[in-house]
Amino acid sequence: MTVEFNIDDRNSMLIAIIAGNYDFEKVGKVINMALERCLEKDLHRALIDMAQIKQADSLAVEKLIFSREMFTRWGSKVKMCLVYDHKLEPEFQDKMKEGPDGWCMITANKNQSVFWLLAH
Repeated sequence: MTVEFNIDDRNSMLIAIIAGNYDFEKVGKVINMALERCLEKDLHRALIDMAQIKQADSLAVEKLIFSREMFTRWGSKVKMCLVYDHKLEPEFQDKMKEGPDGWCMITANKNQSVFWLLAH
């Protein structure tokens, strides 16, 4: 699979889409490299191959919190990151509730979670 990054013309928004349950420490490192590549080369889109990332047993909030510091370091360049299980339908987004530190999170069940990450 690939993770596709789209940065708008103002270079103020980044959306990362991750399908499935992955080890977020490894995903975080891959996303961080992709961000560096996008920002250093002023790219508006980057495709990253996620095939080498080992699948985690579950999608845990603790693993997602690890990546908050990584996104924070980019400041205003990264406005949000959407991380979701591909099985989760879009209509669940209206049930989203704000979580700690400006992160919004909803959970359909233990196997389907949506995290709307607002970088500070």
